[in-house]
Amino acid sequence: MRKITLQRVDQSPDPEVTDTYAQTYGMTLTVTAAYDMPAEVFVKQRISPDGTQDVFAAVASAQQLQDLPVNEPGGDTSYFRVSSVTVQGMNQAALDEIYRLVQEEIQLLVRNLDALDNQAVPSTTCEITVGSLEYL
Repeated sequence: MRKITLQRVDQSPDPEVTDTYAQTYGMTLTVTAAYDMPAEVFVKQRISPDGTQDVFAAVASAQQLQDLPVNEPGGDTSYFRVSSVTVQGMNQAALDEIYRLVQEEIQLLVRNLDALDNQAVPSTTCEITVGSLEYL
């Protein structure tokens, strides 16, 4: 049975910022344990060529778990997977909603991975030589 343990750590806004529109609330989400699946379920995109700016893009799909590199972009993509992301919002309610949506997306990912396992069919091995076909 696949499962993920997700830790949420909230950061309080700077108490010296008195303008409510300038305040930002932060939250770090970290996969602290993963069973029968990778912990790197968050997709980030590198948006600066020098590697100094990465943004959280999504929770990975089952296909992205196979296709995207871990911790750094590679090949011809600017996307990669990580096990921890920090997001910011205007208020605590916004962060709570983001957290709820991330949990739903991770649950969907686990269900999709389980469904893919259930669709797997036993493989057939055959040996092909000139003039004959033999199933092993």
